[in-house]
Amino acid sequence: MIDILRRKINRIDEQLIRLLGKRMSITGKIKKTKIKKGRPIADIPREKDLLKFWQKIGRREKLHTQFILNLFNLIINESKRVQNEK
Repeated sequence: MIDILRRKINRIDEQLIRLLGKRMSITGKIKKTKIKKGRPIADIPREKDLLKFWQKIGRREKLHTQFILNLFNLIINESKRVQNEK
């Protein structure tokens, strides 16, 4: 039984990684638009809106707020790193 559950978790983890890869790919495209429009990489109002959105979803899914904050910060920081690459 535990092996079946672990395989399910592995498939979910794989989906998460693939989705994060897609997200970072889109982030690279956003970088190009920001450069063309002379906009800064960091978008604090957007980050605040995303944080509220993710916290709302996290509460609905009964996830701990600190977990959502940590995850949010990791994803946003990686997005900024991707956008700051040359």
